[in-house]
Amino acid sequence: MIKTWYEEYEKINDKAVVVYGYEWESMADEQKEKILAEKTVIMSGDSGYACKRYQIIGNANNLSDHECAIIADGGNLCFGYRMEGQEIVVYTD
Repeated sequence: MIKTWYEEYEKINDKAVVVYGYEWESMADEQKEKILAEKTVIMSGDSGYACKRYQIIGNANNLSDHECAIIADGGNLCFGYRMEGQEIVVYTD
């Protein structure tokens, strides 16, 4: 059986938001500041060979790297992840 982290995701999903670069860039500065003050912000990035990259751009709720990875992958995280600084690399295969 493949383990998922959905129960943990359900507990913390209101503390964070995953945004796409185009969404973030189209927001007004005031809106960005409000979100950064209230939530952990994870930006969805490029896909690579069997992985997806996310960037933690703000962590107002002091979530752990593991919790950020769970949020980034929507509670799935069945293939694991690794951290590269503030970048989360989620394995997809």
